[in-house]
Amino acid sequence: MTLHSMQVNIEAQDMQTERQRPRIALVIGSGGIKCLASIGMLQVLHREQIVPDVIIGSSGGSLFGAVYAVGEDPKRIEELVLSMWKKREFQDFKYRDLIKMFFPKLFRYNEMFGLIRGDRIERVFHNYFQGKTFADTVIPLQIVATDFFSGEAVVLDQGGIAEAIRASIGIPGFFQPKKIDGKTLIDGGVSDPLPIDVAIRYGADIIIAMGFETPTYTTIDSPVKLLLHLTGLSSNNLMIANHAMHTMAHHYEIIMVYPELQGEFHFFDIEKIPDLIRIGAAETEKELQNIQSAIEHFDAQN
Repeated sequence: MTLHSMQVNIEAQDMQTERQRPRIALVIGSGGIKCLASIGMLQVLHREQIVPDVIIGSSGGSLFGAVYAVGEDPKRIEELVLSMWKKREFQDFKYRDLIKMFFPKLFRYNEMFGLIRGDRIERVFHNYFQGKTFADTVIPLQIVATDFFSGEAVVLDQGGIAEAIRASIGIPGFFQPKKIDGKTLIDGGVSDPLPIDVAIRYGADIIIAMGFETPTYTTIDSPVKLLLHLTGLSSNNLMIANHAMHTMAHHYEIIMVYPELQGEFHFFDIEKIPDLIRIGAAETEKELQNIQSAIEHFDAQN
């Protein structure tokens, strides 16, 4: 059964049992290559015909959420990712940009600086989504980015999907920011690494959220590691604090799926992709009974 036919069947049932079925949100947080574990989660939910009413993604999670939202079968998503995840697509820089780091005033260094321009990877996204907008999705989609100047989370739910994903993965200092509707946007993980709050504002009754800890280091031997370490500390603390705050409310249910990922996962560890997907599926299986129970015992009056 395709995702589209599953959605049509559920919508037909919903017309007869309005609000007897809970509104389900699927949230996929930031995490770089670790976000590939979400493919395993999608495969399990798809097999069980648990179709979310909205998908919300931040940073790397926005890509996999978007691919599923447009109707792709989870079994094919791994193949698609392997075709996209090429080093050459990320080696999109010019030496002039590198020189800006050392001579900022001479070469007009500003907020748009990034070692990687991001044009190539955005073209990859455009080639896949073929001009699709948020209005074209089978499942409603929301993508979280961050306003560079205010630091506030920006929820994108209109316009082109490819552009929104590109904005949400704009790691400061590495990817150039993306301008959308006059705003300078960077990585969604900077403001909202696991956007449970977006699902709450959408009106979700049950929230299935997969989050990832950002790696930190015990030994610092380069400026890059120092930057990544500090970023990781900030991101992890923000995710933990947000999760703790949201679980204090009782009018909705949050089911967390935290893949236990041992060791380091670097951006181009492509050979680890099957393991990441397997781990994501296994962790979702552990929470499957809780998910099904929450759906079964949903009380529309809560």
